[in-house]
Amino acid sequence: MILDTPTRSLRLVLGEAHTTTACDIVACYGQQGPAGTFVTLLSQTASTGVTPVTLVAAPPVGSQNIIQEVRLHNSDTVSHTVTLQLLDSATTRTIYSGTVAVGADWVYTPGAGIALTSAGVITFNTRAGNVTLTSADVTTALTFTPFR
Repeated sequence: MILDTPTRSLRLVLGEAHTTTACDIVACYGQQGPAGTFVTLLSQTASTGVTPVTLVAAPPVGSQNIIQEVRLHNSDTVSHTVTLQLLDSATTRTIYSGTVAVGADWVYTPGAGIALTSAGVITFNTRAGNVTLTSADVTTALTFTPFR
């Protein structure tokens, strides 16, 4: 995912308030500058419940932020609905929405189009929608071949 204008940022919001503890969130990305420079960056924050938190701010004019990965750890005592959003000026677009269990990790990698939780749920974002595979045994080998 590329944030290519100074009006586009990436944010995350939970579907419910925290019960005891905020969720830890880390975003890994790179910023390409106007002179061809490239810097790798890491953003770390905590969720604020139903108030969106900005993970990657809009890039400066002439630059681009290239999102590589977003990770969330649910440290709370309840499951949370996680919504990853692209904010473009006043327009909000949902990139991903799903549930992360208590103590589970959630990883979003835009290049692969996959959201993964440590609870054994893998979601593939496809042109026709999401395909979700669930396994109680997370060591099970799964193969996915996209149609071209």
